[in-house]
Amino acid sequence: MKSQGLTLLELLAAATLLGLLSALFLLSLLQAQRGAVSTQAQQLARHAATLAEIKRSVTNTPYSSPTPCVPALLVDLPASVPQCVFRQDENTTYVLTQSSSGKFFLFDGKGLQGPLGALPASW
Repeated sequence: MKSQGLTLLELLAAATLLGLLSALFLLSLLQAQRGAVSTQAQQLARHAATLAEIKRSVTNTPYSSPTPCVPALLVDLPASVPQCVFRQDENTTYVLTQSSSGKFFLFDGKGLQGPLGALPASW
């Protein structure tokens, strides 16, 4: 009489396949999370630049030296963006943000630069 169960080799093959699929799934999830963190830092840079421009138009005084975004512009920073600094000259607002993954993003009033691996020298 033949047994109807699976052999040990078949069970090991199935477990290995499930392990590989799980690892691939987790890897893609981590990549998506890193992308979301970078996107949030980019969006915060643009948002802070808009707020700084509004504040300049109301007070008629630019922030000529690097100033933390909190509390000058924002109440708090999201956990994925530990650093946000801005400064202004007579025509432009510059915002530097850092994501929790360590990447820097610089908004110069025209466009976004980044991800930068290190803090730009001008800051």
